[in-house]
Amino acid sequence: GLYELVELPDGVDDHALLAAAATRGVGGETLSQHRFTTGGPPGLVLGYGNLSEPAIEQGVRLLGEAYANFVPSAA
Repeated sequence: GLYELVELPDGVDDHALLAAAATRGVGGETLSQHRFTTGGPPGLVLGYGNLSEPAIEQGVRLLGEAYANFVPSAA
């Protein structure tokens, strides 16, 4: 598959952001799920290999909405 790694600013709870995105129908995994050690920036792993361009655009928009509502200073 095809994946995009999205690093988030320090202090962002990637698990909580992913949960907020899931309420909008956007799935993914946290970057920490793919690390063999602790540490590193928070982030998301987003698969897009089987999605159409309109679906990707909608997913990015919905993820942006989740982020803006999750992180007050992001708006």
